[in-house]
Amino acid sequence: MKSEIKKAVIPVIATLILVSSVTKKTDWEEYGLSGKVKSLTEITYNATGKAGGKATKGTRGLESGQKDLSFVFDEQGKLIVKSKLNAAGKQVYKYVYKYDDKGIKTEEIGYNSDNALFNKGIYNYENGNITEECRYDENKSLFGKFIFHYDSSGNITEEIKY
Repeated sequence: MKSEIKKAVIPVIATLILVSSVTKKTDWEEYGLSGKVKSLTEITYNATGKAGGKATKGTRGLESGQKDLSFVFDEQGKLIVKSKLNAAGKQVYKYVYKYDDKGIKTEEIGYNSDNALFNKGIYNYENGNITEECRYDENKSLFGKFIFHYDSSGNITEEIKY
């Protein structure tokens, strides 16, 4: 009986692993976009209207916690630039993302409004799982390190932060 269960479970697990690697979503899909979108900008407005009535676009402005964002994608649907904008549409900061030839994110570089580097993340992987993330400041000094350990199924079993 146990042998029959193993014979049935192994192909199911192999199929799930194959399907999950084949159906990996692009950043376009993650953001709910269809087609080969090159860029997207989200602009915040304060809604106006009466309670229970139809909301309409009101005044332009950013309140605490609100943000305007701009996204740029490459031809494969990977996010390559994400910017936060102020109410005038000027960049407050941006992150530039770099990928290896397999489409795996290897770097995340943060720039301020003057395009000066203020933050950089380097990512290392093993068997498709992130194993290490190192964060550097504007002086290229390490200020954070994260190490991830996984079980044989690819589930995170331990996360160490420095």
